[in-house]
Amino acid sequence: MTDSNVRTKDVHKGLEQLVASIKRWGVLQPVSVFQKNGKYELFVGQRRYLASVKAGKKTIPAIVYSPMSKFDAQIRSISENIQRRSLNAADTGEVCYQLYQQEGNIGKVAELLGVSIPTVTKYLGYKTLPDWLKNLVQEKEITLAKAVQLWNYTQHNETKAKALAEKMLSMTKAEIDRLLILLEAKPEEDVELLSDKARKQKVLRRVVIHLSPVYALGLSNAAVDKDSEPADIARRAVMDWLEENGYA
Repeated sequence: MTDSNVRTKDVHKGLEQLVASIKRWGVLQPVSVFQKNGKYELFVGQRRYLASVKAGKKTIPAIVYSPMSKFDAQIRSISENIQRRSLNAADTGEVCYQLYQQEGNIGKVAELLGVSIPTVTKYLGYKTLPDWLKNLVQEKEITLAKAVQLWNYTQHNETKAKALAEKMLSMTKAEIDRLLILLEAKPEEDVELLSDKARKQKVLRRVVIHLSPVYALGLSNAAVDKDSEPADIARRAVMDWLEENGYA
């Protein structure tokens, strides 16, 4: 195995189940290796390889790539894991952060990994979370996207974020969505008031806007210039208008 494999956490978690599956059905999805100094280095499929060894397999199916740099191997590794959703937030966030440090542009990182800009932004956000909130994400008590929104919308106020996170644990998905909308609009509002409103108030969250070709092109150009998604720019424009006119 090579250090270009991006999975560093949860490598052995649930491995016995995978061992049992491989003993019965074999390795259903090939691992990925590349040639180096007359040997092969594995960079995708670390758990499948370890489980196969435990299962007593002498050979396993593999896709063999020509020699590549550590950087290219890491890109392929994380792209495969992100698309399969098999990598935890910590490992994904770490690699996205390293790529962002190297490239200096979220759009470039998204292009390299073959994912959307919001996906990269979400995983970069994981790096900023306090440990207790990271733990909630790892334990699947709260999704990564919601955790990042909570932390950003509370303006990194740990006391308030903790109080709201506790409320979110007993809320439905719709109530959590409403809570975060309300929090973004009024980050200074009291925790109890925010949670009460989220449980009671129905908020129109999604609106379809039809633009003429001229404005659609303008929005597309703005997204490129701002290194953002068109939907995010349109959303911000609507929010700014509502604030300027006293509706929010």
